[in-house]
Amino acid sequence: MNVHSVEIRTVETIIVPLDGSPMAEDALEPARTLADAFGARIELVAATDHRSDANSVQSVEQYLHGLADSLRPFDVGTHHQTGDPDRAILERVHAFPGPLVCMTTRGHTGIGAMLLGSVTERVVRSVSGPILMIGPTFEGASSGFRGNRLVFAFDGSDASAAAIGVAMEWAQRLHLDIRVVMVLHHDGTFLADTDATEGRQRAHELVRRLREEGHCAEVAFLDGIEPARAIAADASHHDVAIVVAASHDHSRLVGSTLGNVTTRLAHHCPCPVLVVRPTPADDTSSEGVHGS
Repeated sequence: MNVHSVEIRTVETIIVPLDGSPMAEDALEPARTLADAFGARIELVAATDHRSDANSVQSVEQYLHGLADSLRPFDVGTHHQTGDPDRAILERVHAFPGPLVCMTTRGHTGIGAMLLGSVTERVVRSVSGPILMIGPTFEGASSGFRGNRLVFAFDGSDASAAAIGVAMEWAQRLHLDIRVVMVLHHDGTFLADTDATEGRQRAHELVRRLREEGHCAEVAFLDGIEPARAIAADASHHDVAIVVAASHDHSRLVGSTLGNVTTRLAHHCPCPVLVVRPTPADDTSSEGVHGS
């Protein structure tokens, strides 16, 4: 049997890619909040082109150090190098244990060009750990996170269910209630009750488990032709601090390329979207489906 699991590790390092724009700096307050919640280090990363002169390089380094000073007393490091931005980011990801990439997304069309454009696509494809995506409609730039709920976007699949442990960990760290959300529309086709029965049952099972673990949890079934817009609208109306979604193959909710629902979700959501990666494994004893 092919099941999915998510390795639940505490966040030890928060990597924030920056390109000098105010929008990229929207990731700083969420990073600060998470550093406080997890006791994590913040690593600010930037890259300049090989053709940059010495003054440009010095300016970038001063910029990073200035932002680092603004984040004290947290443990903050800076990393600047010339060359490909994605390589600079990935080097820092691989240099630290338990890394979380926290970055803004511009929400452009196509694959969803984010900070540094197509650079993020390459980073997303190369990073197996969690990525916190912050879109242009983010409403909590001055306070990190808003609201008192975490939305867990559930599509009924094993891979999606495998991410519930991460949602539980983050909800506990950030002191949030959990709202399990399942969209009953997909690609314009309504999922009739007979088609959605198993998914509904699994959603209720997740909520039951969450309550047994001591979380305040609820479930909601949304009707929306576009899942991303339905979830984003729900987040707007229910005081949501963060949305957690699994990215995996053959999902009704999110695609493995992040070019589908997760990118649109980050673009429309007023709160950050945490994307986690369940990994398939041929191990029937794994707790990924029903446990953490």
